[in-house]
Amino acid sequence: MIFHLSFRFLAILCLAATAAAEEPRPKPAAKAPAAVLFDHYQARDYFALEKALAPLKRGGITGAFFEGVLAAAFLQHEEAEEKLGRFLRADDTEEEWEKEAWMALGGSRMLHGKYAGAAEAFERGLAVPGATFKADEKREVGQSITMMRALRDTPAMAQDPASGEGRLAAYRDKAGLLNVDVGVNGQAAKAIFDTGANFSCASETFARHHGLRLLPGSVEVQAATGATVPAQLGIADQVQLGPRRFSNVVFLVFRDEALAFPPIGYEIHAIVGLPLIAPLGRVRVSGDDASVDVGLPSEPAAAGDQEHTLALDGLMPIVAVQYGKDTLPFRLDTGGVQSELDARFAHFYPAALAKAKAEKQQRGSAGGVVGVKARTLPEIQLGAGGKSVTLHGIPATVSESPWTTAGYGVVGRDFLAGGFEMDFRRMRFSLLGGGKAEKQ
Repeated sequence: MIFHLSFRFLAILCLAATAAAEEPRPKPAAKAPAAVLFDHYQARDYFALEKALAPLKRGGITGAFFEGVLAAAFLQHEEAEEKLGRFLRADDTEEEWEKEAWMALGGSRMLHGKYAGAAEAFERGLAVPGATFKADEKREVGQSITMMRALRDTPAMAQDPASGEGRLAAYRDKAGLLNVDVGVNGQAAKAIFDTGANFSCASETFARHHGLRLLPGSVEVQAATGATVPAQLGIADQVQLGPRRFSNVVFLVFRDEALAFPPIGYEIHAIVGLPLIAPLGRVRVSGDDASVDVGLPSEPAAAGDQEHTLALDGLMPIVAVQYGKDTLPFRLDTGGVQSELDARFAHFYPAALAKAKAEKQQRGSAGGVVGVKARTLPEIQLGAGGKSVTLHGIPATVSESPWTTAGYGVVGRDFLAGGFEMDFRRMRFSLLGGGKAEKQ
């Protein structure tokens, strides 16, 4: 998905009574090693995939595929190109594997500013004979191709090599979203700091006032509500985040009304998205939301810890979250007010939702608000990096198709309230504080 504006409105109409105790995830029936590895990849459980792959004999075409998708997820672009390229040059590869290899390669190229190469990879993936695409998946890949073609002559975003360590002033706005001070083409501004936004975004008024160069034509993007929203591509010659200076920064530019939420008198003017956040290296967000430290020195994993606890699925961050004795992949969304559980969680942990009651919710994104069906857990404990948080009133989507999204859910502001760190050099994530989260 090329765009996800993660601001979510929650209208809870009926709360559940009691959540069941944690239960271990059921063990699947015995499968061949390659099938088990591919199951991990389809769930976007890069952490289980890395762990399961480690003791196996490396090499061969199958090994190249899994090593390549892990390299893409852990921002090792050159290795991803080499491994996935070797897999794709082989004869008699499985159609679904070939499709996934092209998709992973396209995502890696997109993040690294190789726009023409990303378009080619996505096109090759769509053209794989026999590969299956859901209708919305095919549409989103097509939207990505349109964007990458439009950007093919745009230089890749670059960071000033003199950029160093520093601190950004931050605060929560009336919608509870984290904002930071930025400079855009030499003018001061404030923008939402949102890992859930696959690209940085701006309103038309903001783009005009801050001198973004709009590219000809328009693109259509998929918002979090599922609606298709028209936008233009804009380029900022310079963006500054504290001591970090960037050039050729891509923005999605939306009509002002697409980023307005009249029921609460709220407007979004600009968003700093994942492609601007990842190059900041090690990022620390304080528990009081007063500051965001960027460019911090990286630290190695402690002895016995899993090497990676942060991954990218295309342009979406995935973090390792502890639930009971299990480590599960969750999407990381700093722009989300409340954490949520996906249908995959409901499928593998049905006892956790046994006494939950149905509810109606409203979720907002660019283009409007949509209603969804869900259930609510009054209380659940999740953790990361040795810290745990007790969350209250967490909605869980219930569906007959639990494999429509990456991971087991999304962690938002309530999970992150004690502060957190993201290290995009070593691909590690941790909480700074735990305890009980306030109900959002």
